[in-house]
Amino acid sequence: MTLELVLRTSALLVVVWALTRAMPRLTAATRHRLWHGALLVVLAAPLLQAVVPPIRFDVGTANGPAAWGIVPATGADPAALPPAGSPGAANASAVDAASAAFATLGAVASAVDDVALMGSLAVVAWFGVGWWSAARLARRGRPAPLEWRREIDGLARQMRIGSAVDLRMSDDVGGPQTVAVLRPAILLPEAATSWTDGRRRAVLLHELAHVARGDCRTQALTHLACAAYWFNPVVWLAARELRRERERACDDIVLARGIRPSEYAACLLDVAAGMPRRLRPAAAVAMARRSEVEGRLLAVLADDRPRRPAPAARWGAALTVVFAGVVALGATTQSPAAPPEARVTGGAAALLQEAPARRAPARSPYVRALKDADAQVREQAAIGLALLSDPDVVTPLLDALRDPAGQVREKAAAGLALRRDGRVVPALVEAMRDPDAQVREKAAVALGLSGDERARAALEAALSDPSAQVREKALSGLTMLDLGTGGMVDGEALRRGARRLLGVLLGARE
Repeated sequence: MTLELVLRTSALLVVVWALTRAMPRLTAATRHRLWHGALLVVLAAPLLQAVVPPIRFDVGTANGPAAWGIVPATGADPAALPPAGSPGAANASAVDAASAAFATLGAVASAVDDVALMGSLAVVAWFGVGWWSAARLARRGRPAPLEWRREIDGLARQMRIGSAVDLRMSDDVGGPQTVAVLRPAILLPEAATSWTDGRRRAVLLHELAHVARGDCRTQALTHLACAAYWFNPVVWLAARELRRERERACDDIVLARGIRPSEYAACLLDVAAGMPRRLRPAAAVAMARRSEVEGRLLAVLADDRPRRPAPAARWGAALTVVFAGVVALGATTQSPAAPPEARVTGGAAALLQEAPARRAPARSPYVRALKDADAQVREQAAIGLALLSDPDVVTPLLDALRDPAGQVREKAAAGLALRRDGRVVPALVEAMRDPDAQVREKAAVALGLSGDERARAALEAALSDPSAQVREKALSGLTMLDLGTGGMVDGEALRRGARRLLGVLLGARE
């Protein structure tokens, strides 16, 4: 993991943090969706960076274009070096010094990678102990009284929870917790036997909200992100914000079910008082933490606080993360004074000349595998090509778009997304007439990300597609096309897209 990737992902999380602070009228569910999507992008950033194209911004400096760093060449020809005493001798000495510095930095980077890996393994083990503890608590707990289990079954049906939810009692928990290791289970403390019917209903509604929203799964993904970026405090901040918004979103669901705010606030206070001061990281999602209960009480008792997300909020949050993620992972600067090729000399030029030769072996096995007799082998080859940032993979992916197997054509269509090549959009437009609905789905998304107006007619025609999934992807593709989140984005398009996206989130009409 490079420092550049850490800085880019941190920038994405800072943008999401600023967005949630700038728009306090967003519901807790919408803010949770923003944080969840951002952490998913952070977790997948090493793979996404390979397919997100560079988005160049023209910049200048007071003293002209910024100088590019020196990249030393290995194995340079001594005859090509300038003679001693010539004007270029100082530059040659600088290259030699840079070569030694790069060798030292390489050794340091290798040691840092080892430390980072060891730290990630330690954090994974730490979280693993918590998951094991949660599973053990669920196994050892005794079944709740029969009437309580009947009540939770009825509430689960009302909340359209398809899977059965186990309700158990345990002396080892200080407060209500939801566990979902293999199947969802709600753990209540033994003190729950003294609760009133109203308090028990409020607690069960809150914990069932966690099950309905899949919060244990979200927490598992958050743990993976924290383990991968354990050294980055911004990721831990994002995990904390996600946990806070998760609980507030569940509070909103409870209040929407008719529980009075004053009664629910008293319930939260009592639950928080019984919780231990330190909670082990686990698959269990605790109802209340002492450190967070004050903010939740203020939110619960606020009469003017929005509790139900607007219909456009789900798509708005998802597109915000896509928009910010593409910019954060693909943004780069370029001076208008001189093209990059004119400023790369010496060892850097040698490395650029060798780049095609180095890239060819990386893609050649995939290209050969596209001719394999087995469709699954060809499918994996298409996936491998899709993950490469090499522009030369466009031709084999276009060939794979005509493969007899639908799953191969589907992966090829997905791999052509965000490719800067004039042949891509016409091929994807043709793929919108593919007999396989999944191929048409991927082609619709890729066309939306293309930023090319030639895609609009095909996407509008797909709104009448017999497949509901294709119609849905065509609509989202048109939205992304209007927002300008494709690979051809320039600075002004990004600004227009940001304004429109904020309008969607705020429920404004243009």
